[in-house]
Amino acid sequence: MSSRGCSSSGLVLALAAWVLLSPGLAPAEPPPPPAAPAAPGEPAKPAATATPRPPPWLADLGERPRVAIFPVQNLTGSRAPVKELTQALRATLEARGVPLAAEDEVELAEVRHRIRYAAGLDREGAKALRDEASVGAVLITSLELLSERTPPSVAIVSRLVSTADTPKILWMDQVALSGHDAPGLLKLGEVEALPPLQERALGMLTTSLLGGPSASCGRDTRFAPRLFFRSADMDDTDRWSIAILPFVDDSGRRDAGDLIALEILRQLVASRAFEVVEPGVTRRVLLDDRIILEGGVSVDAAMAVRERLGADLIVAGSVLEYADAHLRSGVPAAQFSLYVLDGRNERIIWSSSSRGQGDAGVLWFGIGRVNDTPALACRMAREAVERMAGKRATMPHSTAAKLAPKRRGFARSARANP
Repeated sequence: MSSRGCSSSGLVLALAAWVLLSPGLAPAEPPPPPAAPAAPGEPAKPAATATPRPPPWLADLGERPRVAIFPVQNLTGSRAPVKELTQALRATLEARGVPLAAEDEVELAEVRHRIRYAAGLDREGAKALRDEASVGAVLITSLELLSERTPPSVAIVSRLVSTADTPKILWMDQVALSGHDAPGLLKLGEVEALPPLQERALGMLTTSLLGGPSASCGRDTRFAPRLFFRSADMDDTDRWSIAILPFVDDSGRRDAGDLIALEILRQLVASRAFEVVEPGVTRRVLLDDRIILEGGVSVDAAMAVRERLGADLIVAGSVLEYADAHLRSGVPAAQFSLYVLDGRNERIIWSSSSRGQGDAGVLWFGIGRVNDTPALACRMAREAVERMAGKRATMPHSTAAKLAPKRRGFARSARANP
């Protein structure tokens, strides 16, 4: 065979592999095997189906297994059909068998107790929903991005918060999709309409909620913090609970501070390295104590919040840039800084500065390109939080709680001065 024939065959094989491996053109999964034929005179046996496992958070709801859905919050910076999205989310959850509380019961409890804030859950709101609507958890969802431009984009972050005496985050995940994520050969896998992309996003979130794989981003060291400081005190598992204060927004993009704070919150929950305080509880403390954080978080304010919440660590930060792709010639960009304050000794034990854009490290054919700012922020936040957590991320909650008293002396002797 000539060298020209070999090269042509290699090209054909390469193109075939690209088509098959492209997520947008991957072959459908094979159908389940048919039911076994029945013996003469016996009814046909249905095909065996796997019994779905209950979601891991269901046991935490106890005698109140129902979930209430708060209206979707709009963080896109522009108008968005959040009512329609809320109804689509409810329909998706109902179709997958999630036990939902009746809308009228939830609304009645909200009216009676003047629950107007739908981006978080405080202790008073949790008690009202638990006692009057028999709700065990609340699903809090925010729309981060919704664009009908070609290709369309959608990003949604959601968390499930228990209605216990102290609300607890039971699950949290994010999905960010673009119609250009998997174009495949000749762009045959590109999605040009928003509805199927939105339906896929809601389906992925629901799958994650029910115990399936996470819908969010993976590790990507291209977006690691450019600078960071980490004290040895971060390894002290006696410092366990952590609360996030509102971020300072210097980006000029509305809601950018909330978007980055939500992503940091999600990564902290996913790391399993800390007991994360529900932001709704933190907000109530700020309102009750009339603590204003317009120009940033002072040490006095952080200490006041820590004492009221009982949190060991306080996270704060600022957002310098949050640029959507359509505003930067199709290339998203983000820049933010973080720091963690140890409430016991009033010292900073973590600080970092992150900056990235979607085409970082992309050399050929756009491979590895990040198409939207929420997806970019996800990767940047994950890299920062994984370095922040360090060895703690490999230690389950129960193990860390048991080891904390034993390690206390060692951790204190190993402190590093910032």
